[in-house]
Amino acid sequence: MNRTFRTSSATSKATHRCLAMTLPETLLSAVIIALVLASLVMVSNSLRANSELERTEYTLTILEHALMVYHKSYETGLPQSTSQMLLALSTDNATRNLLRNIPMKHDPENPDNLIILDGFGNPIQYIPPSQRGNVYGDFVSAGPDGQFGDIFNKNQEQKVGAIDNLHGSDTITDME
Repeated sequence: MNRTFRTSSATSKATHRCLAMTLPETLLSAVIIALVLASLVMVSNSLRANSELERTEYTLTILEHALMVYHKSYETGLPQSTSQMLLALSTDNATRNLLRNIPMKHDPENPDNLIILDGFGNPIQYIPPSQRGNVYGDFVSAGPDGQFGDIFNKNQEQKVGAIDNLHGSDTITDME
């Protein structure tokens, strides 16, 4: 027994119209999807920025702590450059283990120099005591903009570039 069902064309057109979306419904759906995607992008960017900042603060905290330990061992004759200080910290028995989770690499522009990148991908710099005005110096990150500006706070015109700089000494103060 073979039965075939036939529907009238009026019934199939009515069923088809009920299943399809009208143009306003389609546009509304597209707008809602776009809003949801925009929200996801904003949340993702915010999380990434927070992650970069936290990684930078973590690195500066570890470097600053190692610097304080190193200073207690060798109160005089602290290295004056970033690379010399990183080499001294990474080879000293008292500070080597503190830096084990901080990746150091050789500077591509000068392979003899060591560098540590902050969470934003910029090299962290060491400011020696004579320029920082304290007893053991400081490590500084250029921050999100990648511009150090005047890290020594001597030039008022370049102070704007230094507004978002992150200093290791600030991270130690925040922890206390």
